[in-house]
Amino acid sequence: MLRNEFLNTVNKILNSRNDNEEKRRFEIIKGYILQLNEDEEINANKLIKKWALVELNTVTNEDGYFKEFVKIIDQVETCAETEIFYLLKGKQVSCLHALGTTETWTWLAGKEISLFVAINQEFKEIILNETNPSFTIEKDTFFGAKINNQKNDNDFGLVTCLCKPGFIPEHYKNPSLEELDNLCKVFPSNEKIINDLTPKLLKNNNTFMQSIIQFFTCCIGIKKIEDEQTALINRPQNN
Repeated sequence: MLRNEFLNTVNKILNSRNDNEEKRRFEIIKGYILQLNEDEEINANKLIKKWALVELNTVTNEDGYFKEFVKIIDQVETCAETEIFYLLKGKQVSCLHALGTTETWTWLAGKEISLFVAINQEFKEIILNETNPSFTIEKDTFFGAKINNQKNDNDFGLVTCLCKPGFIPEHYKNPSLEELDNLCKVFPSNEKIINDLTPKLLKNNNTFMQSIIQFFTCCIGIKKIEDEQTALINRPQNN
């Protein structure tokens, strides 16, 4: 994708919007796109460098890179609205989490993005692309995302994430191990993708707990064998 193709895609999305506030935000996005060289092929590394995207795991437990480009503070000093660029590269995922605010994802470039949202007793997959660019996740809803049909480490997907009220770190929550277990029970056919989207910290904790359980199980097994052997050694002999 070249810069002009990128601009054309954003213009199509922009022309489909009637809200003046949305149009203003998309004009800001177009300004960022115009920073790119006209004849260069757009890839993840160039976007990361040119837009000074930083790793999202400095703020949350998610993979990927981001840059906040909208932050609106209202008259009572409350963060009313924030919007970021969010880029996933290769096998990176937005791990399962919930927010204390609504969040609207809008696809901009690269590969399709698959959003997985636990709504209405369904673990629903929403594919974001040029023909279906936006989806809003309601507050306190567990969801995650990954690149759809990812084939190599150079694949990337770029979206914007708009939060109303604006995102603050206190809004962010990962599921507990119990909540993850419950998700797998409620949506057994989606257990693989739930595991794929499990936050690394929880995976590590779960692996640690499994190791502890296996260690004690092994110790109990060894103790049982020792007890049985002692009983055999000390068993009274029949005359």
